[in-house]
Amino acid sequence: MDAAQLGRGRVNLLYRWHSLIPDDLQVGTELMQAPRSMFQTKNLLSTHGLGALIDSASRQPAGRIGLHNTPEFLMGAELNSIKAGRRVRLQSYNAYREACRFRRAETFEDVSSDPKTCAALREVYGGSVDELEFYVGLFAEDRRPNSVLPPLIGRFVGLHAFSQLLTNPLFSRELWCEQTFSPRGFEIVREPQSLKEIVLRNVGERHRPLVALTREDWKRV
Repeated sequence: MDAAQLGRGRVNLLYRWHSLIPDDLQVGTELMQAPRSMFQTKNLLSTHGLGALIDSASRQPAGRIGLHNTPEFLMGAELNSIKAGRRVRLQSYNAYREACRFRRAETFEDVSSDPKTCAALREVYGGSVDELEFYVGLFAEDRRPNSVLPPLIGRFVGLHAFSQLLTNPLFSRELWCEQTFSPRGFEIVREPQSLKEIVLRNVGERHRPLVALTREDWKRV
């Protein structure tokens, strides 16, 4: 099994993190059902402003990545994801674990420590962990300590992110220059900066939204 065979269709399914999306979104002072926000980018930005949206998103907890936590309105997307994996005949979950140099799972308990999850997987896949599909296995895994991601997703995200970073055409000598970004723009992109600094540069210092990817009370365990 070569890398091209393993990669076919894999990235398209890797980032379908539907369980992160809560059923309701706090947008400024308004609580709206998540489906109402779909395809409403221009309206939300013009009504609330970028600073307020970033602040609200920073304060609202996301959902837990994993099975049994997808909002009802996205269940159809989950089903289509499974169908897509079958349509292109993706290799099994265990095949991808092996390709990423993880130990193959020998039982469903090697995938998840949750007895209900193991029982459900055993029922669906005829008792054989080798029949477990890539997409389902990705989200069935236990999360790593201090991480929102399970091990296999985390390994793939790291590989994909760095391979894309190093092959991005913007980093070629012909494009990484003042002529592409303008003198001031080139100065900005070379400065060390955080996500917060980028947001403040675009909304203005007087707004001071909270810009964070973790809860304010988060502590390492």
